[in-house]
Amino acid sequence: MDGLDEREEVKESLLKITGVVLVVLSGTMIGILLSDRLKTRVRLYEQMIGFLTQAQASIGYTAASAETLLQTVRGLPLLEPILRDSLQGLEEGKPLETAWCEAVRRCVSHPADRELFCRFGESFGTTDTEGELAKLLLQKELVTRQYTVLQEELKSKRRLYRILGSFGGILTAVILW
Repeated sequence: MDGLDEREEVKESLLKITGVVLVVLSGTMIGILLSDRLKTRVRLYEQMIGFLTQAQASIGYTAASAETLLQTVRGLPLLEPILRDSLQGLEEGKPLETAWCEAVRRCVSHPADRELFCRFGESFGTTDTEGELAKLLLQKELVTRQYTVLQEELKSKRRLYRILGSFGGILTAVILW
């Protein structure tokens, strides 16, 4: 009978160890997820800056309309859902401001990012070429400032999120043990 009791204790210990490892890994993965969300925000801003740069060039050289601009911009995977949804809204007869803001609200999760990106659509496509270029320059400056802030935040918090996730997993495992 002692052999069976020892086996049961070994099985129980292995199950506990497996549970502890899974809890620690879960905490670590949560930290990595939070870190990656911040990195995705930074990449979204990089692509928005690229979009604004392309818009400046397109409007400055060809006086392209807002709709044409939304159709021709490529190579920005994080912005493509916004551009596609905006075009769909335009096809449904919505004004650009409404179509753009609805698309941003659907596709951008962080409230501060939503507000800043919606601001772009509020007056885009409503003035002459010079006015559009001035608005694009202002919007690019605002986005670049926030991008710089996010880069600093990424540098300081990325590692912190991962460490806190791991620590949280370890702490939870110790409490459950």
